[in-house]
Amino acid sequence: MSIIYTVPQNHCIIIKRFEKPVKVWKSGLHIRIPLLEKVHNVSTFNGWTETQKDGIYVEMTDQVMDTRPRPYVTKDNVNTTVNTLIRWRVSDPIKAVFEVDHLHKALIESVLNELRSRVGNMTLEELTSTRVALSQEVQKSVFTTTARWGITVTAVEVQDIVFDQATKEAMLAQKAAEMKSKAAVLEAEGQSKAMMLLANAQRQVQQIQAAADEQYVKTLAESIGSENAAKLLLNRQTLECYARITGNPSSKVFLPAGVSVNVTERS
Repeated sequence: MSIIYTVPQNHCIIIKRFEKPVKVWKSGLHIRIPLLEKVHNVSTFNGWTETQKDGIYVEMTDQVMDTRPRPYVTKDNVNTTVNTLIRWRVSDPIKAVFEVDHLHKALIESVLNELRSRVGNMTLEELTSTRVALSQEVQKSVFTTTARWGITVTAVEVQDIVFDQATKEAMLAQKAAEMKSKAAVLEAEGQSKAMMLLANAQRQVQQIQAAADEQYVKTLAESIGSENAAKLLLNRQTLECYARITGNPSSKVFLPAGVSVNVTERS
């Protein structure tokens, strides 16, 4: 067995003394003490053989694990399948190799059990609308457990959420009803605002007309005197009333005997 080892970048080697792990060699050149030190063979490291090189190196880079679609039941009893990606890396090689059996399986079960628990407390609508938040919550929940195994979960990504066609149609119908309800509310609010604007405009017109009438009466009184001004205004109002009454050509108006309308103006 060689006593000189060159560890590649982003890999490490575990060194044992008397079958007990004592240190980790990271990237670079290292010399083993014959008879006293032994390189630990990790070719069967937790069934993780596809990531090993020469049977002695532990991968230290970020790794991705696809859990593939798994069945779940939501709070409103909808059967779904969810596909999840787990991104992680080894932070403590000795713990990752010696503190847990079947690391891959333990990691997957830890994440999926936490995900199953949370999905069971969510409706389908909540599941589909809070996917990112759900992923972050699951990641935080498994952090302590996975830290004991010498690994760090950097991300849990809930990807595809699949459910049956009947559920899809029900969700679409619900969305359409919600959109229709919102449109009705917006239309009602628009009509209410329009009526308020119209009422404000009419009030402003009335205020302007009242101010103009007041100024007219004041000017007329100064010109012909208050008494004559009052008579003139009374006659004008009377004529306006008759004009409205006789607006229809078929209408007939009978004035009481002795009633006359006089209009007096002075320059």
